Amino acid sequence: MRLTALPVAAPFQEVLGYTLDDPGTGSVVATLHWEKLAVPFTVEVDPKRVVVDSLRQQLRGLGRFFWQPWVQAAAWCAANDTNLEEGAEWAQRSIAINENFTNLRVKATLLEKLGDAPNAAQLRRRSFELAAEPDINAYGYQLLGEGKIDSAIVVFQKNVKDHPGSWNTYDSLGEAYAKKGDKRRAIEQYTKARALTRDPAQQQRIAGILAGLK
Repeated sequence: MRLTALPVAAPFQEVLGYTLDDPGTGSVVATLHWEKLAVPFTVEVDPKRVVVDSLRQQLRGLGRFFWQPWVQAAAWCAANDTNLEEGAEWAQRSIAINENFTNLRVKATLLEKLGDAPNAAQLRRRSFELAAEPDINAYGYQLLGEGKIDSAIVVFQKNVKDHPGSWNTYDSLGEAYAKKGDKRRAIEQYTKARALTRDPAQQQRIAGILAGLK
């Protein structure tokens, strides 16, 4: 905490009070008001440090027995480029409980940020060996969300190859082709998805998409 400015004259206020102004990412200007005096001071915190301390506390509780809280904490560190070494340890704790696509990729991301590209690549290869259809699908949509359409198409193509009986794999690949502007291939994939699904609601949804593509 530090004074923002010297105390200044202010309209009379009988009861002591505070106002909060100019909020920022890690600071806010608080002003004490009392009688005819206003005293501004800045309150500063390190938001990332606060979150990391909170994560440490949470991981001492019941969540430490499950893989999800460890990888969620590690993923936050990766996304915010902070506490990377401890984040990698948290990811490893998750892997030790239940090795899967999600925690392997999170640890790979952390290792890459720490400069260990070879081990990061090895973990990514291992993650694809363990990946289930929903894992690959979610990863493809992550790539789409990042604007990496061609990479997403490659991932969705792998899912189609590995799960040729799933209508959802064709549906996702069709969406990726549509985003790329390749209507012909999008129509091909959506047509296959509609033929495979037995859900009337999905059939109707895909029919609407096809109508918009033609």
